[in-house]
Amino acid sequence: MGRSIFPPQARRPGLQRALVLSGRAGNFDFPPLSEQAESLTRLRNKAGEIPTVTIPRVAGRALETCADAGLDVASAMMMDGDALARRLGIDLFRSRACASELALWWRLTGNTLAKIAERSDGNRAA
Repeated sequence: MGRSIFPPQARRPGLQRALVLSGRAGNFDFPPLSEQAESLTRLRNKAGEIPTVTIPRVAGRALETCADAGLDVASAMMMDGDALARRLGIDLFRSRACASELALWWRLTGNTLAKIAERSDGNRAA
């Protein structure tokens, strides 16, 4: 087994581990024997028996649009619609649609990650 990338003080023995697959760029239905399918198989084999959680894909380009403008999701969601439109170089209507898409992605991601943060006794991790 390889070395941990985390220093000993960062390890938490009671924390549930999971393999998180984010559908940000699409689903995980790769053609058999493709490079992507083989990489996913290696990743799952390396992960072993830990649970696998998939964050659903949200259709649209808001994540990429914000990344191209140097904005992280949280910053973009907190911006006023006019400021976001200026920063992205788009009209107000599309900036509000972009913010809605980001909020949906944020909610789905948060819900998915909250599920894996639950402890075996049913209480949420602190």
